[in-house]
Amino acid sequence: MVQKLRAAHIRIRRDKGRCEGRKPYGTTPAEQETITRLRHMRKDGLSYDAMAKALNDAGIVPRTTSRAGKQTKWHGAAVQRILDRPSTTASK
Repeated sequence: MVQKLRAAHIRIRRDKGRCEGRKPYGTTPAEQETITRLRHMRKDGLSYDAMAKALNDAGIVPRTTSRAGKQTKWHGAAVQRILDRPSTTASK
């Protein structure tokens, strides 16, 4: 049983690049729109922190909306990770 599962995981990783864990940001149409918006802001020369502030001001919430009872916000480091990920920069 373990060998069958391991082989299935290897096959899925080979074909899709990943098979476990949280899906990367950008898997839903709304998230794709946010990524497109971020790319346009970056082309306009905005910093990652300025882009995060613009998303927060526009009311666009991150995927994880609350943590320990507090509402989460966008941060420059999260924006940078999303834009620097190979899967999102390859489709530019």
